[in-house]
Amino acid sequence: MKSIFILLFISLFSFSTPIADLDQFPWQLRKEKNGIKVFTRDLANSNLKELKIEMSFNNTTIPKILDVIMDSNTYTDWVFKCSEANEVEAISEFEDVSYYKFDFPWPFSDRDAYMKSTLSIDNQKTKATINTRIISGFPPPEKDVVRMINHSNQWEFQQVNTKQVSLTYFAKSDPAGSIPDWIVNMAVDRGPTETLSNLRKLIREQ
Repeated sequence: MKSIFILLFISLFSFSTPIADLDQFPWQLRKEKNGIKVFTRDLANSNLKELKIEMSFNNTTIPKILDVIMDSNTYTDWVFKCSEANEVEAISEFEDVSYYKFDFPWPFSDRDAYMKSTLSIDNQKTKATINTRIISGFPPPEKDVVRMINHSNQWEFQQVNTKQVSLTYFAKSDPAGSIPDWIVNMAVDRGPTETLSNLRKLIREQ
């Protein structure tokens, strides 16, 4: 049972923003449940997988969703196993740096990271993109916490109509430390799915 929990947790961190020269690797549908499609594909020069998720949000708009995603202080409410999240620097209305810490199950150490998020949105507010990546130059992690050094993700939103928003989400991450790649890849379909399901529920309840 404990090993299953480890797989479910690590999946949140197993994956990168799409790169054009990787198009030769086809996407494989890993799972489809409750309107959420999870795809993976191989990465060049890596044993890890790239992740893509497609889903939609009903009865909402892009600005309402962005209000949640761009507020890192709420991440402990809906991001899987996020135990700490706070904004470090508000660079502008569309760019910030935040600190995140994640509970990892025994026998692995907790992970943390400083990440920079950049938002771009069109004038009609019908398309929006968020790019997030790890940045360096901050104090070292606490004792028994492993600092992640490789993570990036991209959120692509499209206002389909007045009541529906589609999302395509890409991610890549290496949790660092001594977690075997095969364990990371086995768990690809759970952590991100739970995170986005929580986000959809939170948006619905607003």
